[in-house]
This record gives sequence, structure tokens and C-alpha cells, in this order.
Amino acid sequence: MNLVTLRGVSLGYGARAVLQSVDLSIVTGDFLGLVGPNGSGKTTLLRGLLATLSPLAGSITIAPGVRFGYVPQREQIDARYPLRVLDVVLMGRYSRIGVLRRPSAADRAAAVEALAHVGIADLAEKQLADLSGGQKQRTLIA
Repeated sequence: MNLVTLRGVSLGYGARAVLQSVDLSIVTGDFLGLVGPNGSGKTTLLRGLLATLSPLAGSITIAPGVRFGYVPQREQIDARYPLRVLDVVLMGRYSRIGVLRRPSAADRAAAVEALAHVGIADLAEKQLADLSGGQKQRTLIA
């Protein structure tokens, strides 16, 4: 099953295309790695996949129900802010929880399951500031 399909996609900024005529299919079970020098379009492609950048040409089709998670290269959370690992993962559920609502037991269970999936469920109550770089990345992935 095609999860993501790009057909003749050109991506760029303003009228300047960074990537042109990209054809790509990502199917169930695929792993995708983007490798290339600075300025080669890796981030531009990701922005297109995340729909934060509209194609200049072509089409990007994402199968219903497919969701993306994105962990930037640079840390976006101030580690001095007193957040537990579980709190950070729960932030990823806020779009489902709703504005000014508290996480339910089901939300907490889903967050703990996500932590288990990336192998750090035992760190749920630790402060984000106390984690290694790799553990912080896993927290953001969860």
C-alpha cells in the first residue's frame, strides 16, 4: 500500500525551486533515509511531506490515517523548564485532548505506550533536563 506518493513534485521557496520533478513512493514497511550535503533539499522535501511547504508543481498524496512525527536537529524545548518526560509526550496529544482540557487516563496510557515503543518507558518521571541527547530525541519521537 502506498502511504505517500510524490509525482512530478517541485518544491522551493518563492519562485525558486530547490527540488524539481521528484517522483517517490513510500509503501508500508519502507524505511526512508535522506542523505546529502547542506543545501541539497533534504529539509525542503521533509517540509513538503509535512505539508508545511506547498509544491510549486506536481502532487503529494498521503494515504488517509497516515501521521508524521518530526524531530528537528536542534532542540526546541528549553531544558531548564521543569518538564517530565511524560509531560513532553503528552504535549503530542493536545490536538486530540482539546483546548483547556486535562489529559485523561487513556491519554496517559497512550503516552506511556509511546515511551515503551521507543524503549524509554522507565524514564517517564525523569526531568527532561536530566536526559542524554539521545534520550531527549527518543522523548520527542514518542
